Amino acid sequence: MKVLRWIDEHFEEMFMMLLLCLMATVMTVQVILRYVLRSPLPWAEEFCRYCQVWSTFVSIGYCTKRGIMLQVDALNRILPPTLRWFVDLLIKLIILFVYAFFFYQSFETVQAAYNSKQVSAALGLPMYIVYIITILGFFLGIVRQVQDLVGHFLFRKKRIAVKGEDKL
Repeated sequence: MKVLRWIDEHFEEMFMMLLLCLMATVMTVQVILRYVLRSPLPWAEEFCRYCQVWSTFVSIGYCTKRGIMLQVDALNRILPPTLRWFVDLLIKLIILFVYAFFFYQSFETVQAAYNSKQVSAALGLPMYIVYIITILGFFLGIVRQVQDLVGHFLFRKKRIAVKGEDKL
């Protein structure tokens, strides 16, 4: 049970940290090889670009879990606490619908990339492997949004709306 809890708490962080470490290592080696030995790696930039793309999609779940999604809350701040709770619920449901829609569409994207047999220029990596992160990213977004919705109902009484305001 502790392992599952740790994975629930840290999966996205560890995945993104691994990708960041890989990017930093490969770019450091690339700089050394290019400017010191005059023999750069032909695949380093492409590898780092794909790591960045993967990190971006994994961050969907991370940002949802931490509640740090980009938002405009000017209207939300002036609403009474009960109405604010319902508006938050509506927004969470819309986000869940968007994640589910993109999750569904990502299967078609990966399938199209698989059928095209396209490979990346430098790595020779099949492009469907690059695109498969869309499935994982939006799946993590769905899981984290469902967790947020459950928390929205379970912890309604404990939630503080905005600093210094009444509790819901």
